[in-house]
Amino acid sequence: MNSIENEKLQQMNTPNGGYRLKEAVKAMINYGSPILVQFPRVEKYGLAKRIRETMYDMLHLCNVIQKKYYKRDTLREFDTLLLDLRDYLDEAANPRLYPQGTEPKKKRKKRADGQAPEAPPQPVTCITMHQYATWSKYTGAIGGMIGNYMKYVEGKQSK
Repeated sequence: MNSIENEKLQQMNTPNGGYRLKEAVKAMINYGSPILVQFPRVEKYGLAKRIRETMYDMLHLCNVIQKKYYKRDTLREFDTLLLDLRDYLDEAANPRLYPQGTEPKKKRKKRADGQAPEAPPQPVTCITMHQYATWSKYTGAIGGMIGNYMKYVEGKQSK
């Protein structure tokens, strides 16, 4: 993640509420969608689909938060979805998910005796550690916005 994206995330992290939250969720969707297309075939319709649905559900809840008067329960539901998304991302970055590997074996040069060299299967992860770290920054920024917005809403409703 470059410095421009970091500055953008920091600007979004204010107690202003819904609009900035919606912008942050859209930025996360724009970052994550190309990555989800590259998931292994085994997880493309399982884990990737769940991550995509969770992000779009979060976008829907941003619209609900903007239009609702009592926002506390919706913010809690949003926070729960964010926790689910973090768990899914943890699983996607886990190298123990597929220790035998799922990608087709690459053709290797044959040895002198005509046999192909045996290469141990490499563990396959759905996302790299760099992608996981970047995505975690997005979820962390969104989590901070939710926390600030919850404090704002609870302070406003208690008066």
